[in-house]
Amino acid sequence: WGRGRLHPVLGGLAGAGIGLAATLVYQVLVILGLAAAMPEARTGFVAAIASNALFSLVHLLSNAVVFAVLAPVALPRLRSLSAGALAGRS
Repeated sequence: WGRGRLHPVLGGLAGAGIGLAATLVYQVLVILGLAAAMPEARTGFVAAIASNALFSLVHLLSNAVVFAVLAPVALPRLRSLSAGALAGRS
């Protein structure tokens, strides 16, 4: 794992957390937007939550899994790409 490198399990957990948090923010904004677009605020909010509950859950879980799998692979490559780009600037 070397100096400055994250253990793959910790990278996966960090990726899952980031994916979960980003998707949660997105889903909340979508539900609030749907609720605001409906004529009656209280009914619209409840309807937006009820109609999107299953999709939101699947979206949250699938993004957490995708980020957990891809983060340990992508982050070291992104780090090396950014280091190479910065070295080329000098």
